[in-house]
Amino acid sequence: MPVKLKYGSNQRTAALRRGLGSRFVRMMLIAGLGILVLAVSVFGYFYFKYQRVVDDRLAAGPIFASVSQIYAAPKEVRTGQKLTASFIARELRQAGYNANSQLGTFTLTGDTIRIKPGPQSYHATDGATIDTTGGEVQTITAENGVALRGYSLEPQLAVR
Repeated sequence: MPVKLKYGSNQRTAALRRGLGSRFVRMMLIAGLGILVLAVSVFGYFYFKYQRVVDDRLAAGPIFASVSQIYAAPKEVRTGQKLTASFIARELRQAGYNANSQLGTFTLTGDTIRIKPGPQSYHATDGATIDTTGGEVQTITAENGVALRGYSLEPQLAVR
């Protein structure tokens, strides 16, 4: 024979549904919904406010004006090396010589190139004259007339 069990009285359960229980749950849902609407409103306000600020800064130009630059090791010219004066001039031009006198200048005359680094150069401001004949470096002379074994050219920006 089947047995039917009852948990608690029906009057107590009905009172909870009608009274405190359902009212409490409704109040909690309304409060939660109110907090959610308030949070979304505050987030939306600040999002759109600062979106305009960021957009204005991006439109004004580069954000990071002083970016890091990585330079390659400087090429060294030595006596006896197979190089032409026009090749050395091309290397200096790529490094920014003659385009920016603060960086440095050079003068190419036949097989001779005179290099004068500027105040913003990688080198000290000591220039040199490099004589090449037949595609080979013959002599390297400092500005003060001293013969040099080698001379480092301006380093170039490394390609990314």
